[in-house]
Amino acid sequence: MFVVFCERALRKIPMQYPRHINNSGMSAENSFLPIKINIAGVIPPMFADAVLRFPVTIANFSADSDSIFSNISILLSHGKPLFIILYSALIVFFCFTYTAIVFNTEEITNNMKKSNIIVANQRPGPLTQTYLDNIVLKTTTVGALYILSICLLPEIFINLFNISLVGGTTMMIIVNVVIDTFTQIQSYNLNARYEKIATRLKR
Repeated sequence: MFVVFCERALRKIPMQYPRHINNSGMSAENSFLPIKINIAGVIPPMFADAVLRFPVTIANFSADSDSIFSNISILLSHGKPLFIILYSALIVFFCFTYTAIVFNTEEITNNMKKSNIIVANQRPGPLTQTYLDNIVLKTTTVGALYILSICLLPEIFINLFNISLVGGTTMMIIVNVVIDTFTQIQSYNLNARYEKIATRLKR
């Protein structure tokens, strides 16, 4: 339930854009810009795990059990304190990096300006970009904390109780697949209903 809630959570930014021109002037239509709490998705934990697996992969090719890579691979085993610290740092790093790449506030602001779309109570241009940057910073911070809580809980259980749980990345992938599947089913049912209504109206 916690994963579903965080994956579906949105910050809605109110926007206004011109709709049409009538005798009284131009009327504006209200909408919103949805910003997900977890924009990066499962990319941060996957990248972080891949980076930390690299020394372990090299150590597997080494015949010397006392080599540097072998010692590093032991320290970077799942549940070890060093693994948890580096894993957390990499997740936070990739969260902010990937979000900055995917959600380019400068490009979004320029597109909004070209389309005469304004964010409520904000002037178009640099002020809107600064406003969006602050919102994305806050939502990404919340998203990073959410991913850390999901991904570190199994590692803590491994370290303290030697109990293996479903990995946080696996859980996030499963939940996202289920959400996407239900969304597609709902869209299909909605389109089917519209087609039935359109067919009856034609008759």
